[in-house]
Amino acid sequence: MLRNFIFGWEECDLSIYRQAYATYGGSVCTHPDVLTYLSNKRKKEIQFFCRKKDGIVVSSTYSINGSLNLYSKSHPFVFEDIILPSATHSKSFLPVRTKKLSPLQKSSFINSFSSKMLNDEICHMKPLFSTKTVRKRNGERSRFLKLGGEILDVNDLSTDEICDSYIDLFNARWRGKVSPYPRENLLDAINSLRHMIFGSALAINKKIIAIDLIFKTECPGWIYFDDINGGYDPQYNNIGAGSILLWENYNRARELCEQNEKKIIFSLGKYFSGMEYKKQWCNISPLRCVF
Repeated sequence: MLRNFIFGWEECDLSIYRQAYATYGGSVCTHPDVLTYLSNKRKKEIQFFCRKKDGIVVSSTYSINGSLNLYSKSHPFVFEDIILPSATHSKSFLPVRTKKLSPLQKSSFINSFSSKMLNDEICHMKPLFSTKTVRKRNGERSRFLKLGGEILDVNDLSTDEICDSYIDLFNARWRGKVSPYPRENLLDAINSLRHMIFGSALAINKKIIAIDLIFKTECPGWIYFDDINGGYDPQYNNIGAGSILLWENYNRARELCEQNEKKIIFSLGKYFSGMEYKKQWCNISPLRCVF
């Protein structure tokens, strides 16, 4: 608490953090609903802090024993692009630790830095694609529809349908190299935070063949889409089902942002070996550290 006091931070409650988030925005993992959900499920005590200027909150953060990390491989949320609610003009000393502060906040906290040695990078979808790429992706989509394929809105699916399709297709895609989230946890998270679920699924003959798990949060200046991961039936590799789905989800997200006159932030998570395909879709930037 002494460190917080010195640098102008004071402890506050969830309601103040929630108001700061509603005012300044954040990413999915820092959404107050996600933080409270995970802290309850993981039985982790979470504290909230704020900084004020002339009596007005200009920045807010949370802390789990001095850290911003609430990640658990058993729950479908990733702390890979942390955006804290903070006014754009506010600059301060952040009194908590993280290696995953978003590059979008490089000017907000004076004690944050990027390091190539840590090799942590985040993948944000490109805001624009070449005419050639757009033509190619739209062509893939058109051929899929001509084959009798359907594009479904995940909000028209039941929670069980989303959950079971995701697990089945995740296993089909990764073939045991990576494990999906436990069904009980995934089902509970989707049920509890259904208002944050976004995206489409692909189907052929009424059977879902590709689905991504995407959470979104709408902020004053942007809408943030966190594409956690997904699965597809490998027998449809020849038509590029995974690429068609990503293109569909990104274009839906972009249209929503354009309608609301907001910036799009569409994250494909961290970049690491084995995920080279992300380079064709994303701008890749180093995450920032705070110690």
